[in-house]
Amino acid sequence: MQFNAEVAKLFTQLQQSDSPMKFIPYSRLQSENLLVLLYVARLLAVIGAVLFVVAIVLFAAIPFLGAESATTIDMGNGMQMHPQFPVSRDYTALAIVGGVWSIVSSIALLVVSGICAAVVSFEQTYTQKRTSPTAEGVVK
Repeated sequence: MQFNAEVAKLFTQLQQSDSPMKFIPYSRLQSENLLVLLYVARLLAVIGAVLFVVAIVLFAAIPFLGAESATTIDMGNGMQMHPQFPVSRDYTALAIVGGVWSIVSSIALLVVSGICAAVVSFEQTYTQKRTSPTAEGVVK
């Protein structure tokens, strides 16, 4: 019972609005001038994370996507035939290609998202330094 109370307390803390942990990428960044770029960075990060999960699912499914049990036709006198028609339902190659492309594209999207967030962060830092009341000769 004590474990459930601790878990409930943890979830209550996470639901508070000033919680440091949010499930929005780059939730601590704020920008007045580059708000659209910040939203693009967040969207790219979400898409990259989803593609990464898709890649993991595809790679995990590879053992289960193999061809169905090989069809063997007994032709008599110890001869067997393994027909190749209709096309076998072996989707392992498709899963491998999809998984590799998902991994590559998710990494690329996460890198571009990080670069966009870094630009927003630099702009935020630069704007705060230029408009702070303690800066010499800078009028807000």
